[in-house]
Amino acid sequence: MRKDGFTVVVNYSGDVKSADTLVREDRGHGGRALAVKADVADTAAVRALFDQAEKAFGGVDVLINNAGIMSLQK
Repeated sequence: MRKDGFTVVVNYSGDVKSADTLVREDRGHGGRALAVKADVADTAAVRALFDQAEKAFGGVDVLINNAGIMSLQK
């Protein structure tokens, strides 16, 4: 993560352990990172996620969205 120089906010909905591991790895390489729990299907939770990012780091310049729901039918 650190090679690009970005400060990173790791969003998670349930797996805090994996999110915290990513944050520790980035910080271990000199990065700035924060894990924030938010359900991206909830507008208020997303707003709170951005508020925390702005409070911690001054704003958001890049968003990489990778969320989805896959319904399996039988």
